[in-house]
Amino acid sequence: MSKIVAVRIDSRLIHGQTANLWNGHWNCDRYIIIDDETANDPTLKSVMRIACPTGIKLSVLTEEKALQFLTEPNHYGNEKIVLIVRFLTGLVKLADAGVEMAKDIIVGTMVIGEDRTRVINKNIKVSETDIECFHKLEEKGYHFIHQVVPTMDQEEFMPMLAKVE
Repeated sequence: MSKIVAVRIDSRLIHGQTANLWNGHWNCDRYIIIDDETANDPTLKSVMRIACPTGIKLSVLTEEKALQFLTEPNHYGNEKIVLIVRFLTGLVKLADAGVEMAKDIIVGTMVIGEDRTRVINKNIKVSETDIECFHKLEEKGYHFIHQVVPTMDQEEFMPMLAKVE
């Protein structure tokens, strides 16, 4: 059965840091991008496929397709999976459905989204929906760390969030 070995929130989805620095750190077989806009845009999907590291399989899914596939017991076989999301709503749906994910969720860059108006730092802005999702996931036992690249020190994220609530 597949195992979700890492979860990263990053507005840019797959980019240089994800493809080069994080890939070696994660040791995975597949990236699953969960983002409705990207999944429904052939051009954006192509960009993600080009950016994906060689040797890593890629799925670009809507939140609903991710829920469907990740709740099927053997859809991805024995693959080690990294979830990459732009928005947290898909993660909440997965957690609500009982999908087991890595308990430490990495908060990278969060800047895309008109309603993300609360500024935590130059790399992170959150919306009311984001704040609700962080708390829902925390109640389910998930832990959030802010870390842009794996060589950077990990910073506890929820105290950072508390400053803008």
